[in-house]
Amino acid sequence: MRAAGTGNRKMKHLVQAVGAVVAGIMLSVGLVGCGDDGPKIVPVTGTISHDGKPLAEAMVFFHADIGPMISVGQSDENGHFVLTTDTLNPDDGAYVGNNHVAVTMGLIQVRRDGKVMDKPERPKSPMDGAMNYKYIRRKAVDKKYGRPETSGIICKIEDGGENHFDIVLE
Repeated sequence: MRAAGTGNRKMKHLVQAVGAVVAGIMLSVGLVGCGDDGPKIVPVTGTISHDGKPLAEAMVFFHADIGPMISVGQSDENGHFVLTTDTLNPDDGAYVGNNHVAVTMGLIQVRRDGKVMDKPERPKSPMDGAMNYKYIRRKAVDKKYGRPETSGIICKIEDGGENHFDIVLE
């Protein structure tokens, strides 16, 4: 036989515990949302050229000195690019401070018969892709540009200034 009121006490403790957890979560969410202590991101645009001509379809990476923060943009047919971070805000820019730049080229899809595809075809299955297509890297730039440590390109992004960079590759 159960003592009178035992179930009510257990329910009261359960409600208090759940209330404390919910209050803790709300306080944590509230504190995380307060302030803007994260790295500052500002809009960044640029152009990239190689041998005096605009470099199309180049992937341009800005690696921030403040940590593992990367921004990326792809150049259009005029060599113009706009950077974006990994946030959900497209074209938001890059992180303020020194950024080491890396440049790579996209992949070219080649069918088994040797035809280079202007627009990549979607393989019908993984096996179809493995058997009938291969991918080769475009060799438009020196491989030293493919790593931020070896490219020799550093761009200083400033808060409040125009951050447009003309990157010239040899």
